[in-house]
Parts: sequence; C-alpha cells; structure tokens
Amino acid sequence: MFQSHLARGDGEFGPAKLETRLMGRQILMKSAQYFDENPHELYDTLRPADGRQFEDLEDYEKAAYPTKDTLFEPIENIMREQGYEIDGTLGPIARDIPMTWREIHDLGCFCNGNVEKMSGYHAFAAFDMLLRNMSTT
Repeated sequence: MFQSHLARGDGEFGPAKLETRLMGRQILMKSAQYFDENPHELYDTLRPADGRQFEDLEDYEKAAYPTKDTLFEPIENIMREQGYEIDGTLGPIARDIPMTWREIHDLGCFCNGNVEKMSGYHAFAAFDMLLRNMSTT
C-alpha cells in the first residue's frame, strides 16, 4: 500500500512541529514573575522628553514610545522569546496583549508617584493589581 512522506511522518514533509506561544494574559503573568524574581532592578518610567504627560500623547505617539530601559523592555524580551515581532516601542505590546493605553499608563507612567525610576518590586505590585482587575472584568 502506498503511503506518502507526509502520512509516514518521515522526510521533508513530515508532521509539523506544533508550537504554542504565550498569549496576552500569560505574558503579563510571566512578566509579573520576572519582576518578582528581580525586585531590585530599576526601570525608567514613561516620561516623554518634551515635558508632556504620557496620557496626553496621541495614540500614534504612544505606540512609537520607546521601551528601552522601561519596565516594558522585559515584557518585550518575553514576547520576543515567544516569537512576537517586536520593534522597541510600545506598539506591539498594546497590539498583542489585551491592554489599553490607560492600563499601560497606570503601569509605568512618571506621574504615578512622580518618580523617574521604578523598581522590580513596584512593577510586580502594579502587574499583580492589573492581573487581578483583568480577572474581575
């Protein structure tokens, strides 16, 4: 009886390896775990260079906001490991994780305590609160 390479599972046309990647809430949970394990790391808060508040930026400006050295950089690293296309801005995070600009603002804006740096400990607390709120909505 004839069997194709695909049916036999050998050769170039063998069965595809199924990969699953973390999705939105799972990425947030893994991020919270990262911050919990790195409580003394410091991250820049979201503070536009032109002196405006993050919440006053237009959506396209928020999407283009750089993540380097912010608490969103470790999230990007987790997403990159999972195969997401990342470009060093908040855009992919807002697109691929079910977070609103308000939630992103609440997680990491300068105006939340008027601090320029946020510790991993405080980032974990912010993520924990976000995850709790997400589970009730």
